[in-house]
Amino acid sequence: MRLQRARLGDGPTLLECKTYRTRPHAEGMGDFTYRTREEVEAWKTRDPILRLKDVLLQDGLTSEPELRAIDDEVKAVVGDAREFAEKRSLA
Repeated sequence: MRLQRARLGDGPTLLECKTYRTRPHAEGMGDFTYRTREEVEAWKTRDPILRLKDVLLQDGLTSEPELRAIDDEVKAVVGDAREFAEKRSLA
């Protein structure tokens, strides 16, 4: 019902979208003490971003070059933000 409401544009709608964290909480942190590698790999096949990419390509709504351009732009923005943050004084 909420999804239909959102699609119809009947005002603000809260959608709870659950997914799965396939990477550790922090780099270098052991991740397989509470879940198995198989569980993580199984969830990777359900990755909502990859699934959306497939739908967009299959439906002809975008192309691989357009998606690569978006990825490149995002990487540049994140790289600039990281560089800015690393140069900031902690004082």
